[in-house]
Amino acid sequence: MLAITTRLFAEEDEALAFLEQSRELKTGRLSISAVGPFHVTEMLAAFNQAYPGIGLAVKLGNSTEVLDDLFDYKCDVAVLAYIDEDDRLLTIPYRRHPVAVFVRRDHRFATRDSIRLAELEGEPMIVRERGSTTRRAFEEALAVTGAKPRLMMEIGSREAIREAVIHGLGISYVSEAEFVPDQDLKLVRIEEAEVYTYAHVVVLKQRESSRIIKAFLDIVHRARNALDGRGGKP
Repeated sequence: MLAITTRLFAEEDEALAFLEQSRELKTGRLSISAVGPFHVTEMLAAFNQAYPGIGLAVKLGNSTEVLDDLFDYKCDVAVLAYIDEDDRLLTIPYRRHPVAVFVRRDHRFATRDSIRLAELEGEPMIVRERGSTTRRAFEEALAVTGAKPRLMMEIGSREAIREAVIHGLGISYVSEAEFVPDQDLKLVRIEEAEVYTYAHVVVLKQRESSRIIKAFLDIVHRARNALDGRGGKP
């Protein structure tokens, strides 16, 4: 009994010390699942600056995987480009990014700063995998115009699509925030149409009162307000 009670008191002291540290958010761990690094990096930088003692773990995946992680308690926060309404979720719209076309430097569009979607009729197009929110936004905008590019191939990797375009297999599209400049590529904006991808911060409503999750959401709100002050588009 003495050994058991001694161990219990020691564990009680350890638990109290941990809770005291957690109350001040000096220690702890926050796990985030995101659909891409571009949406989450600036949030992480702001949070790390405010709470340098909190460990951060980031996992990247597609929308289905990220949402599954949230519901399975494998992550604390999800960052998604698209989210359906769900009473179990608290969703904070964070930012939107225009979608643009990118082509190889010898393509006829490369001499222009913008094109209309109607000009993509019959154009060889390399597309993202089904379920991609960028593909969904782009195809919805195309449907409005009635333009039908020629589907060349479907690739589930941004990097592989870039290489395919560089090798002249077709043109593609990307959120401007995710475009990596390259001497062989030209980003061409879309005119006369609103095509956007979005970043949403999502948590389970039943966990929003968690101190670490609440602290992260406070950082997100502050970052949004700062963006609004600079004339950005949340």
